Parts: sequence; structure tokens; C-alpha cells
Amino acid sequence: MNKTYEAGHVTIGELLKSMGYSLQANKKTHEGGQLVVRNDQFEHINQMVMVFMIRNSIVISVDCKKKELIGNFKNGVVEWNKKGEAPHVNVYDFIDKDLGNENMKNG
Repeated sequence: MNKTYEAGHVTIGELLKSMGYSLQANKKTHEGGQLVVRNDQFEHINQMVMVFMIRNSIVISVDCKKKELIGNFKNGVVEWNKKGEAPHVNVYDFIDKDLGNENMKNG
């Protein structure tokens, strides 16, 4: 005969801790080599801003909806993992040139 038990999040948390687990966020350790791409984007934006400012045109900064990367990227979630075994993820959150926009989703 199977017995069922009810347990809340506190009890589950204590059980996981007793088994050597703790809440851990991802560790940004995979360096990657796309820092130049990011800098190129900012250089282009800066050049365009300067062109418009020289023309006495208005420059507006727009904060667009962020898209979340799917895959080996940092996110704000913490999950239960064995102590010291947090997932290792990319340091820079750039689109994978091989996957293109396939690793993006609306956030």
C-alpha cells in the first residue's frame, strides 16, 4: 500500500540542505570571444549619435523590450544544486553566431 505525504517548501528545503544541496545561481565562467562585437555595436551607436548632434537633430535613447537568451546564459534564477556545483554559463550574453536568433525568446 502506497502512502502519500504532504510537505511544504520549508520542509523540502531542509531535506535538500541535509543532503548537501543549496540554492545557487549560475556562475559566469565561460569567457567566449565576442567582446569585440559588443564594442562595435556601441561604437556604431555613438557615431550615429554624433552625426545627429552635429546636425542639431534630437537624439532619443529608447530602452527596448529585452529578449531572453535560451541556452548556456546567465539568468536571475536560483535552483537547488549540490553545494559548489552551480551551473557554469557564458560570461557574455551575445547571440551565438551559429544559432543566430534561434536562441532568443521574448522576455
